[in-house]
Amino acid sequence: MRLVMAVAVVCVLSVSTLLRAADPPPLVQSPKVLTDGTVDTSSAKAIADHFFKDRPGVSDEQKVLEFYHWFRRVVYPFRNMGGDRRCVTKAINTAGCSLCGSQAGLVLAILHEGGYEVRVANGNGGKEWGHTFWEVKYDGGWHLFDAMTAFYVRVRTADGKPGHIASAEEIEADPTLVTKAQEEGRCGPEFLYSMRNHEITLEEREQFQSETKGQDVPWSLLVTKPGSLLDFWTAIATRKKISVGAENNLNGGHDEAGVLDIPLKANETYVRLWEGTGKWLIAPSFDKYPPANMSAGGNEHFDVVNFKYFEPYRREKPNPFNDAIYRAYGNGWLQWQPADGAQLRQGVDAGMTRGLDIADDGGVKLAEGSKNGALLLPVKSPYGVVEATLELAIRQGEGATTTVMVMAGVRGSDGKLRYRAAEKVAEVTGQAERVETAVKSFALANPSVYEFAWEIRTTGDASATLRVKRVHTLFQCNPMALPGLLPGANKVHVSAAAADTLAAGWVLAVTYDWAEGKDWKTSKSDTQRLARLPADYAVKVDDSTGKLPKMVKLVVSLEPVGRKE
Repeated sequence: MRLVMAVAVVCVLSVSTLLRAADPPPLVQSPKVLTDGTVDTSSAKAIADHFFKDRPGVSDEQKVLEFYHWFRRVVYPFRNMGGDRRCVTKAINTAGCSLCGSQAGLVLAILHEGGYEVRVANGNGGKEWGHTFWEVKYDGGWHLFDAMTAFYVRVRTADGKPGHIASAEEIEADPTLVTKAQEEGRCGPEFLYSMRNHEITLEEREQFQSETKGQDVPWSLLVTKPGSLLDFWTAIATRKKISVGAENNLNGGHDEAGVLDIPLKANETYVRLWEGTGKWLIAPSFDKYPPANMSAGGNEHFDVVNFKYFEPYRREKPNPFNDAIYRAYGNGWLQWQPADGAQLRQGVDAGMTRGLDIADDGGVKLAEGSKNGALLLPVKSPYGVVEATLELAIRQGEGATTTVMVMAGVRGSDGKLRYRAAEKVAEVTGQAERVETAVKSFALANPSVYEFAWEIRTTGDASATLRVKRVHTLFQCNPMALPGLLPGANKVHVSAAAADTLAAGWVLAVTYDWAEGKDWKTSKSDTQRLARLPADYAVKVDDSTGKLPKMVKLVVSLEPVGRKE
């Protein structure tokens, strides 16, 4: 069961003409922008298909290694996840961070979707050294990986060369597979890289722990009192303290269909940023410091496989513990500004609206004979919501009251959303011209809200007029999972749930903003206005420096032809 937020505005109007005839404005269901250089993260199946499906000539070990490196790139160690840390689409697209058990659950769910036998594994090294990782079966045997600490080792072959990636059983039978892995070149260059030249000391860890209630501090920062990560892996190997779970027990890993799907309405803009604006999902984890890869900090360059993706986003001294970081949360928003009655009706839940009339110009009034009414504006966000704002223009007399509510709801196993009791967030009594209300916390509903609704209630003045000026939903997203551009020619593919020509006079505008060139000082932008979906086009990025571009923004907007910026 998932608790969902809803906000409502109640007006003394009627629904008698709520759906009166008018040319329906366009609606783009589930708009999706992908590039040929990025992974479709809209579902566990889409991720699994990218790495494991229809790749003749590529071995299972190569496929799993590519997936392991990609997962390390998009999910870093830190506990700031809310309640969805084992849902593939929510954890990867919204948070981009979690700890070992959650990471294992996500990996197992994706690998299993790709057709592999999998199992969770645990290592008990004593105090502060409990850890969860995973095994996958291919080529007739099991193979142990840990994306969180960047760990796998290979066995030795008869001629002394590195062989296949070792299993838990093989590591316990010969702990030197771990202790001599680097010396003998049987591990990846990123092997346990978070602990090299570590920026955070034990004393700073104690400070962090005191300021954050001590939640999962050792693994969040990858600093432990007993020793290094190599010490941990050595301890569980030599003491034979690795246990494995039942085959295909996914450790809670699962997926939810349609998380990224949204109905993009006329005059609605969908923005995703590669950096944060200062708002992140707080409850129930750390609230003082924003989620970031503090464990590696400025030492991400030791991850030679993935560093090119991180390099453009370096931030100096972001907190008291790191000299720099490269990976953190991002933000984005949905903003809808209905221009008339037809557009407003597109975003109203008619079944939950009563006593109101919506005029063709967008004005909302009490229906004839009604003394009160309610208008419900549902919102579906593709990412976890951190703040929502509703702006109204209200003209009412002394005897009128307009109330803005936020309602909690539960999405049942049948997929239907059922609203619960409402909380009042704003009230305008007597003469008024305008009101803006912001809901900054959705903690009453769920730490990671993806659906909610504004409810507006009005009573007492038949001549009162209400207009919805702006509905703004700010969310947190994971920049490393966004469809970024690469050096050279990029093929951009834009699609929706239904392939079709948009309504006459409307286009789907897609804008990429990025920086390129030496030190990323040259700003670039590309906008395409598409009248039919799906659509493909090319975007050229400078490839003379050998560096990836610094992505800034991706904007998708359903707008009238000729709209000025």
